[in-house]
Amino acid sequence: MKVGKLGERRATAPSPPHHSPGTKGISLLACRAGRLVAEGERWPKKMNKQEFIKAIKQVVRDSAIKGCADILRNPPGRKPDRRLVRLSEWFNSLPADQQKLVAELVTFATDHAIFGFLCVLDGVRQIDSNPEREKLELKFTKQGKTVVLNDDSGDELHDLFKMETTE
Repeated sequence: MKVGKLGERRATAPSPPHHSPGTKGISLLACRAGRLVAEGERWPKKMNKQEFIKAIKQVVRDSAIKGCADILRNPPGRKPDRRLVRLSEWFNSLPADQQKLVAELVTFATDHAIFGFLCVLDGVRQIDSNPEREKLELKFTKQGKTVVLNDDSGDELHDLFKMETTE
């Protein structure tokens, strides 16, 4: 199941991350190989940089884009935030071709934010003004085994994300 671009109603947003009690690491309720992974089943079987980026694309990027589309079309709640109502009225008043441009902008902004965050994790964008280089480590732990996902070997996370999201 792939989540369509903003405004397309081809799929539902993926479920939020599912954390199994009593287990270490991350268990995701997400989409793999065109089907929803059943609760209790682990995704992926082996975590690495590529699988992490696929999970981020599905669970963070695609759900953010779809969620934004849903909110723009119909703000949630009995008494939605006034800002959301105003944005929704504006968005819904646009012709379809301009709504598509807004959708492209939302996708661009989402990708840009995730890319920047991954640059920070990779150490190519600093968050500390101290000239001494510090290193952030992103670790995935499963069954007592830990993998550093932003190590110095192979492609960096931000490059993999760019490859995964470039059409």
